[in-house]
Amino acid sequence: MICYDFKRSDLRTFHISRVQSIKQTKLPFHIPEQGYEEKLKDFISSSYGIFKGVPSNSATIRFYKEASRIVSTQIWHPEQTLVESSEFTPDHENKSYVELTLPVSNFTEIISKILAFGHLAKPVSPPELCAQWKAEIEKMASFI
Repeated sequence: MICYDFKRSDLRTFHISRVQSIKQTKLPFHIPEQGYEEKLKDFISSSYGIFKGVPSNSATIRFYKEASRIVSTQIWHPEQTLVESSEFTPDHENKSYVELTLPVSNFTEIISKILAFGHLAKPVSPPELCAQWKAEIEKMASFI
């Protein structure tokens, strides 16, 4: 749910299941200034997932095999780019893949999405995303 947050004086995304109560306030409703619809549209399309705001990074994820075919047919963000390529493995096997690049303002949700593809996906950049992804895998492995 996208709402105006009076505490932060700006638009924010709220998860509906986390709303604990609703109350009517004495605050008057003002019709937003001209251009507000454009501001709302920009906010909604600013970055991947529920974490909105000015994208602080551009994330690139590499997908292999079935994952590359799936991702090739999906739109994760209006400004995404898809690049098909291939690489050679140490045993000279040609491995094709798709790289998806999109704006993100927070890595939490994109890491979950990458992990959902298992060994068929890995982040390529930025380095902070790669490090957080590896740290999450290490945490998961520690439970085994």
